[in-house]
Amino acid sequence: MRYTVTRFLALLSLFYISGCQSDYSFEVPDISNIKIAYDLIRTEQLFFEKDSLNTQQAIEAFTNKHPAIADLYFSKLMQLGSMQNNEYLPSATLFFRNDAILSLKDSVQLILPKANEQLTILEDGFKYFKHYFPHKNTPQVFTAITEFGPAAFTLDTAVVGISLDMYLGPQFVYYPSVGFHQYQIRNFKPAFIAANTLKSVYTAHFPFDSKETNLLDQMVYNGKLLYLLDLTLPATDDYIKIGYTPAHIDWCKNNEGRIWAFFIEKEMLYETQSKVFMKYITDGPSSSGMPQESPGNIASWVGWQMVRTFMKNNPNVTVEQLMDIKTGQQILARSKYKPKKGLF
Repeated sequence: MRYTVTRFLALLSLFYISGCQSDYSFEVPDISNIKIAYDLIRTEQLFFEKDSLNTQQAIEAFTNKHPAIADLYFSKLMQLGSMQNNEYLPSATLFFRNDAILSLKDSVQLILPKANEQLTILEDGFKYFKHYFPHKNTPQVFTAITEFGPAAFTLDTAVVGISLDMYLGPQFVYYPSVGFHQYQIRNFKPAFIAANTLKSVYTAHFPFDSKETNLLDQMVYNGKLLYLLDLTLPATDDYIKIGYTPAHIDWCKNNEGRIWAFFIEKEMLYETQSKVFMKYITDGPSSSGMPQESPGNIASWVGWQMVRTFMKNNPNVTVEQLMDIKTGQQILARSKYKPKKGLF
């Protein structure tokens, strides 16, 4: 769906919406009167001066104005050196004058129109988030060139960065040579910017408690994050929220009972060894033990459906209360999640 649809929907009162790749419907609030401090800082063209002295001066000026962003970007992420005594400055200056980085900058310019559309959708996403969590802060947002760093990255909940060079399109010739796999590269498109960024922010706001965890806890936690994307990106397709293809979404819906039966029969829900279940909650070309056409991260998709069912069957539970529930077992029991079983 084009962003103009999102703007139109935001102007209406409460109504029901179902995404193009989603059977899930819910009331979408009017956010037209919600005010947030959406501080968007664009750095993808900021440091590319004609000579090294001007580049260094631009970096210093930016650091003085935005010290938290500079520390996250230059020191913590890019590891160009400590911020103390300007140790990072020579390496940062060389970085922005490197021919490979200059070439990346030119490639980024080509996707800016679509990226800008996503950054506006992102602003609406933060407004929806403020509606559901009025006491949570809106982070500073900055765009950057990171030489294939994380697609989105945070410093606590105060700052979130977006690596624009991770959205150059699946056809970008250098992604395979860097070491990315095709199941990753297919999602390196501008359409994923808002979803990836919001998911990174939500992970910072609601960190996972890894003590005495099992697969059920992890799949429900991931399902909660995806449910937050339902609420804050109401016009975005499900496949973008979870990083699938439309065909993957169809396969999951058509085989939901079989997927659930797989985890039950393998007695995996309460598995505590992460080395056993990690492959089901992380991205991959497919899911081990399932047909080749299955997507990776399949347990997260199940957790998502479980959380959706929980919220449908418990209409008096607020989103804040949902996020406060710590155990996957409580969500499972109260959701009454029981898809029709089957076998692969």
